Amino acid sequence: KFQAFKDLENHKLLLKVYPVAAGASLLKQGIRFKPRECPTTGNFGKAIRLSDTLEGAIHVANATKKNLKYLLVFCRVALGKVFEMETKIQNIMRPPIPFHSVMQRGKATPMFDGEILKESGISMPTVKMEKCLEGKEDYNTYFVYDHSQVLQKYMCVIQIDDQE
Repeated sequence: KFQAFKDLENHKLLLKVYPVAAGASLLKQGIRFKPRECPTTGNFGKAIRLSDTLEGAIHVANATKKNLKYLLVFCRVALGKVFEMETKIQNIMRPPIPFHSVMQRGKATPMFDGEILKESGISMPTVKMEKCLEGKEDYNTYFVYDHSQVLQKYMCVIQIDDQE
């Protein structure tokens, strides 16, 4: 299904964190939305939320329990034209036309000037972070509204340890 978005501009390697128990489902079905019968929560409707940093992916997943194992999934995401939110907009259920995805800028954002994987058309940020004063959240969050825009590439197990 990703083939439909393969030629869309602006592909990035983004991250998502899941509990280890979700591994079998991810391998079988890939990243999916919540089922239709689940209520829509939050300001962004039924979107797949991804991040461009590990810290952001952990934050998005609310993976705050220390010493537990999680799955870190690297995804090729066809973002296309991105609608960057300047302020927190209530109830944005889809990106406005002509956009393909939504981005909520964080207070710290990775630099994409040292992109990796250029030959395959995917950009991945360097480890350098820059301050972004207009960011409303701690980390950048990307929202895509069609699961076919997301292609799982790699999956690994991580453990979040206490930082003390």
